[in-house]
Amino acid sequence: MDPSLNTFKVLDALDRKQITTQRQLAHHSGISLGQAHYVLKRLLEKGWVTLGNFKKPPRKIGYTYLLTPSGMEAKSTLAVKFMVSKLQEYQRLRKNLAERLDRFEKKITQRVVFVGPYIICGVLKSVVQEKNMKFSFVASCPSLEALGRFSPSVFDMAILGNGNPEDLEKTRKKKKGKHRIVHLW
Repeated sequence: MDPSLNTFKVLDALDRKQITTQRQLAHHSGISLGQAHYVLKRLLEKGWVTLGNFKKPPRKIGYTYLLTPSGMEAKSTLAVKFMVSKLQEYQRLRKNLAERLDRFEKKITQRVVFVGPYIICGVLKSVVQEKNMKFSFVASCPSLEALGRFSPSVFDMAILGNGNPEDLEKTRKKKKGKHRIVHLW
């Protein structure tokens, strides 16, 4: 995992929660206790995090980890960096999907059923609309088993985009209707 991603996760957790132990920090940031210790040590050295006192039960003083102003600035900088990175990755994915759909468009008539997560189907639909492609998604379903509920007359091709290895293997073994199912990835 990218060390700056761990840094962001720790800074974000400290910004959102009152954290008094490294175990809490690890839990709220979704990283291991060892990673939390390492990142926290670096953040304390950089001055992005400081320790604040608070009173626990009588005769005990506890500490809480607090973000400093420079820690807040670092968190903001990292957030922008990750957002830009994810958006660039999304744009590359959309371009790859558009190229793949373009190849499908040349092979099929019109009607497509998507097999896989609804969110991927939504991205595919938006790519089809954006590129003015000549086919339409008539339905979507989560698995090949669910695809079996559709009459073959409803669609010209099914695009398998669920990444399920069992479904991939089933389509390879099937003789009947093999030409009607294509793999997205």
